[in-house]
Amino acid sequence: MDTKLAVGPLESHADDGQENLPSHLVATMWLCMLTSLDTDSLEALGDCNMAVAFDLGIAVQVADEEKLPLAELMAEVFEFYNEKMDLSLPSAKLAVAMAGSYQRAQEVQHRVH
Repeated sequence: MDTKLAVGPLESHADDGQENLPSHLVATMWLCMLTSLDTDSLEALGDCNMAVAFDLGIAVQVADEEKLPLAELMAEVFEFYNEKMDLSLPSAKLAVAMAGSYQRAQEVQHRVH
């Protein structure tokens, strides 16, 4: 299985945000993945976990900027990795879990600051 991906699922949006994606956002997405995804899904993604976290961070930025539903964009990210890595992850279910986890993380962060 080839885990190197040439382009991400939100490539058309990544050009603007890729260089400006805050590292804390990638870290938050990675932590959300660890708390939201089941062990089988995390293992299936293997070495691409950080790439997925990065792409999910782009999805967050796109959803914020363009007022799009976050779970739908996250589902696109998981569908992209399903296709490129020949996986069968439940994209919609994982996206809803990730979007909820991200929202909870944001609420906690706002209470702390």
